[in-house]
Amino acid sequence: MTGRNFDCPTYRVLVKTKESAPINGIVGPISKERLPTDWDFEWPYIWDRTDFSGQAIIALSVEGAVWGVVKFGLYPCGDTDISPEVMVVEQLEAHPSRNKNRSPFLSKPPPSPEPYIDPVGRWLMWYACQIALDNCQPEEEKPLIVLDAAFDAVDYYIDIIGMKMTDDSVSSSGEDSYGFSFDTDEAEDFWAMQHVSFGKPQRISEKYAESDPKEKHQSG
Repeated sequence: MTGRNFDCPTYRVLVKTKESAPINGIVGPISKERLPTDWDFEWPYIWDRTDFSGQAIIALSVEGAVWGVVKFGLYPCGDTDISPEVMVVEQLEAHPSRNKNRSPFLSKPPPSPEPYIDPVGRWLMWYACQIALDNCQPEEEKPLIVLDAAFDAVDYYIDIIGMKMTDDSVSSSGEDSYGFSFDTDEAEDFWAMQHVSFGKPQRISEKYAESDPKEKHQSG
């Protein structure tokens, strides 16, 4: 895969905890060294198979702990003279300890970081919407963002993210999956509602985001 590079900024966002007032989180690109190695997705392996000219891996972290990771790509991406038409969210995972419907056949999830924070997936999808809205020009009546979800995630994408289920699936894994999509108006509505619910993110430098997480929290 070759194509145009697109900018992936880093943002400071607000997340809620069970015990205290909202605190700062960071959503933006993550290095391979900081990717989780004991989640259900094999993120370091996914990193090695990612073409960063048309794809990106983004994480939400709080006080240095990674709470969620998403990989997406913009397509088509083979011709730099043509704008991408659609974003495909290829993998999205919150910390496995958050998944109440997680299969009992999977290995025991790693311990949850502290403090327990929310939201995770909604900030990752907000970021995806931001990139898609800035870079993609879908054909008329075509979706802006598409993804596939396993059965245990269907209710999440309908009730929490507000995506619509489609008859199409973008998965090539052969596993049962359910297609979801946002058109441009729906992505804009979700993007704006996240600001209403949790405040508008503040763009920061990636260097600052990689500095001491406790210092970031105190200075936020």
